[in-house]
Amino acid sequence: MITKSIVTQTIEMLEDLIDGMTAKVKFASNADRPEMDKEIAKVQSLINFWRLYSNFLPEEDDVC
Repeated sequence: MITKSIVTQTIEMLEDLIDGMTAKVKFASNADRPEMDKEIAKVQSLINFWRLYSNFLPEEDDVC
């Protein structure tokens, strides 16, 4: 079963990934930026999904 703590850890890792990608965009050439922006948008979509999913998970003390 996917627990709330696993989802929270996943969100944190994805946020760290976005931070790293955003830092790289600053140094990317203009030709690479649109592709990097697309990748950042994909990761942001995953973060949004997992945040929504976590709202439906019970607290770990409530798991049977």
